[in-house]
Amino acid sequence: MQKSKKDILKEVRFGNQIAEEERDDLRSYFVETQSWRQILGGDVDVVYGTKGAGKSALYLLVQDHIDMLFDNGILVVVAENPRGAPAFENLKVSPPPDEKQFINL
Repeated sequence: MQKSKKDILKEVRFGNQIAEEERDDLRSYFVETQSWRQILGGDVDVVYGTKGAGKSALYLLVQDHIDMLFDNGILVVVAENPRGAPAFENLKVSPPPDEKQFINL
């Protein structure tokens, strides 16, 4: 008996919503995006997006490709644990006093 499209969709799994919880499996299903190609090409230093946009997945993949990136002249400095507090969390309590210092940050 052939499964209906609805039944197939019910069985499909796209991975965990939290990339950090499936680091080992991420490489097997990651689809290269424009952001990933820009990172590999050294065209961007900062990736921004809304929650769930894939920033943590990109961050984990960058860490897995540090040697390849280095060979391409791109230095990676791992600066944050994505499972911890956001890097700029303390800015809520103590923001820079003026716009110039915020930009320099």
